[in-house]
Amino acid sequence: ARAAAADSLRPGARQRMLPRLGLSPGAPPEAVSQAVAARCGLDAQTVAHTLYGQPPDTDADLVTLARALDDIERQVAQS
Repeated sequence: ARAAAADSLRPGARQRMLPRLGLSPGAPPEAVSQAVAARCGLDAQTVAHTLYGQPPDTDADLVTLARALDDIERQVAQS
């Protein structure tokens, strides 16, 4: 269930951010990660892991992922 939840959270976050980043829905993961990192002053690898990484191993990891996605979305929206 954690993998399914992550598979719902991640694409939703990306879809909401793409217009603000000036990227199309078909933008490659590297371009999305780089754009978010540049916009928010974050590490691109960390952003890539959050937006595209492996499914969380535990419920706590899923909560951490949801919070990280929310934080990234908020930073993109406010920048």
